[in-house]
Amino acid sequence: MITTHSNTTKLVVGLVGVALALSLAFAVPSTAKAQTIEDLTAQINSLLVTIQALQAQLAVLSGGGGGGTTACSFTRDLTLEVSGSDVTCLQDYLTGTGHFTFSGGSTGYFGPITRSAVAAWQAANNVSPPAGYFGPISKAKYASIAGTTGGGGTTLPPATGTGLSVGGAVQPAASLAPDSASRVPFTNFTVTAGSDGAVIMDSVTVQRTGLSANAVLAGIVLLVEDGTQYGLAKTLNSDNKAKVGAPVTIPAGTTKRFTIAGNMASDNSTRDGQVVSLTVIGINTTAIVSGTLPITGASHTVNASLAIGSVTAAKGSLDPNTNANKEVGTVNYT
Repeated sequence: MITTHSNTTKLVVGLVGVALALSLAFAVPSTAKAQTIEDLTAQINSLLVTIQALQAQLAVLSGGGGGGTTACSFTRDLTLEVSGSDVTCLQDYLTGTGHFTFSGGSTGYFGPITRSAVAAWQAANNVSPPAGYFGPISKAKYASIAGTTGGGGTTLPPATGTGLSVGGAVQPAASLAPDSASRVPFTNFTVTAGSDGAVIMDSVTVQRTGLSANAVLAGIVLLVEDGTQYGLAKTLNSDNKAKVGAPVTIPAGTTKRFTIAGNMASDNSTRDGQVVSLTVIGINTTAIVSGTLPITGASHTVNASLAIGSVTAAKGSLDPNTNANKEVGTVNYT
């Protein structure tokens, strides 16, 4: 695993190499007349641009955010037409990574240029899909790179911890799982980072157990304790397994609780009565994992006869049901 320190060292070495190249450029022997002043000037300008880019990347690695020394705090998702200091911080960060190249600099407004920059950054950091929407997956990736939670505004140290302990938790009660039910809670578990530093949990490996078919589930998701979904819904492979979640930072000496939840298929009529469980069999991280695995939670019974309630919006009896012009100052008008 490449650490921030090693990246910084490489960049410093790169800067030294560029400086050496500059010194060699200026130390051209007087007998070498092939290069003109214009040629040397062009080379120097090109090297200066390279130095500036390297300095920007060095600032990102040293400070955890773009263009400054403070990591960004993202308490909401960022998308088109939103504005604020968090957008400015994101733009500053993307400027440092070389993805936001707007000539006017950071504006604090999330427009098409920022969306394109976010999409380019997502593609470069294996965030899928690279759609330019800065949501939970992107915030988690940013947290793993910059050393923040990416969601609650708390700045964390870089992931330097060596140990992660996994344990069980109070499990959901067994129940019925009707068609199209989403985020049905199956298995709760906790992870605790050691006291020597924060740890990044990349994903969780889950296996379907119980007397059921994989098709009863349309997808499996990882939820944090506040209900936020990390990563995309994943389907089971031929081994009845799936890797779910997105990188999340566990601060040193702290415990986080997670839930493995399932989205039920829209039509389980041919699988009615099957009993399904989801078992946590692996925690994927560069740290050393200790504790007891596997962890199995509730066993839910597939039910195709129950229907999930729905809501239909309709105009009430007091709705004027027509456009009306009223004088300014009119009161008590419904």
